[in-house]
Amino acid sequence: MTRYSKQFYTLIEFGTDKICVLYGSHDEAGRPVILSFSQKSSAGCVNKGMILDYNATMKILKQALHEADKGARIPDDRGEVYYLINGYPSYSAQGKGSVLLGDAGKKVTLEYVMNAVDQAKSLPEPEDKVRIGDYDSYFVIDRTSRCKDPIGQLAEQVDAYVHLVYTERKRVERINAMLRELGFEQGGEPMPSVIMPVFSTLTEDERNQGALLIDMGAGITTYTVIMLDGVLLSGTIPAGRNNVVNDLAIGLDIPYDFANTFLKESKLQKIRESGMNTLEYADSAVSRKRKIPLDSFEKIIQVRMREIFDLIKEQIDNKQLFNCIGSGCVLTGGGALIESSCAILQDVMGVHARIGEPAEIAGPGSEIFRYPLCCYSGLLGMLKYIQNNNTEAGPPRVGDALTNMFDSVLNQVRKATGALKI
Repeated sequence: MTRYSKQFYTLIEFGTDKICVLYGSHDEAGRPVILSFSQKSSAGCVNKGMILDYNATMKILKQALHEADKGARIPDDRGEVYYLINGYPSYSAQGKGSVLLGDAGKKVTLEYVMNAVDQAKSLPEPEDKVRIGDYDSYFVIDRTSRCKDPIGQLAEQVDAYVHLVYTERKRVERINAMLRELGFEQGGEPMPSVIMPVFSTLTEDERNQGALLIDMGAGITTYTVIMLDGVLLSGTIPAGRNNVVNDLAIGLDIPYDFANTFLKESKLQKIRESGMNTLEYADSAVSRKRKIPLDSFEKIIQVRMREIFDLIKEQIDNKQLFNCIGSGCVLTGGGALIESSCAILQDVMGVHARIGEPAEIAGPGSEIFRYPLCCYSGLLGMLKYIQNNNTEAGPPRVGDALTNMFDSVLNQVRKATGALKI
């Protein structure tokens, strides 16, 4: 029988289509496990990460927690609580810190690195925003050579770049107030949805060689550029899978639910495989059957998907980061299930693209997900992130960087000085 740690944590996601609760831990080998999982429809209470109806959302979350409780034997306090901050807009900034070593050819030490990182993280927070994460980007030696580990190198100057992620302060306060009403006295820790899918979908080679990760959810699409284990860019587009569904419903004059089912069940491919090139739809409004060309479905899907991917491409172009995605693009989230989505992404970006399916995680709750695992990339990434940061010294801090998982230079820093706080 597999034995699990007595340390538990509660993970929550407020999505446009679903509110999820996951109870996690880790086994004796240190691998993350799912103890229980529950999912409820958001029922219009959440849109693009914004909670529109506080009381209704709290009621749904309470139901999801109760259902998850049935599937797991955990302490009444449910452990540490973390939740994904989804939604548009998202805010990020690149902090920079510089340290002069003085003498030419002096070796870079841990102290110099720490000073540069502290400066990079010292950007003042906007009054209405709160920082929910800071992540390694890269270092520059003598204003010319980029690297991820400057310690031991000879230099006159070291520059540290850190990716800082913010969200609205009121959004965090509102969710924490909801959690306290539900019995979580300390509230929870917010985790950025623009970063968490990295942990569940990207391979080590992709993180090192450089990749563009796109997570298309129901209401929003996030994107992140990673290279040499460092975050170079992140952002959010206020459009997702539901926009494609809506375009099909309006453009083809069919019910929204019918268009939604059409995409979820991959009917386009199934009809093509049957040798048909039209969809026969029974239109109750006119009491007759209509034949809709499959090409019409494909054209509408392609137009909307290209629009979303073009917006992301524009951001990467503006930052001149295309040379930093050597391994190509990875598409995850519910939008990855849309037929031809990966091919469209590859055509827009002009680089290799693949579907990012999170590696399966062990545990008694790992087989009850309602949809394919790519629909839960952010939630599963958060589970892996927390587990990998969970040590005997205490729970992970929101400000911990990607390096705790990817073993870059700041991992050495934290071992010597403790985790950096935001």
